[in-house]
Amino acid sequence: MSQRPFQKYLDNRPVQPFESAEEAWLWFCYCESEEKGAHLSGGLTTRPCETSDIAIILKRLVAEKKISQNHLRILSRFGLAQLPPHPQSGNSPEECRLWREALDFFEPVFRLKGIVFKTA
Repeated sequence: MSQRPFQKYLDNRPVQPFESAEEAWLWFCYCESEEKGAHLSGGLTTRPCETSDIAIILKRLVAEKKISQNHLRILSRFGLAQLPPHPQSGNSPEECRLWREALDFFEPVFRLKGIVFKTA
């Protein structure tokens, strides 16, 4: 994978990075579950990556043993529900911890690739 941000322009719409790894993950799960190719759908902006780019990053993090099977279970369950775990919603502290840990592994990679806004 290159070290420069993804530049996937499908048309003349401006590219809009995600605000967080969580937002990128929920978008990925939505696109994959709906098979709508939401990254190609209408709107004023387009996203800086394709779902396959996030899948490749996920596979790498799993291969590096940063993302465990428990992380995958939580990412999948709550990603497909489009609702992150939260203690006030009755989710366990363990579910919330695994969700946050997994997204913390994604965040620096997503920033490096331009998928998520870079902070100053």
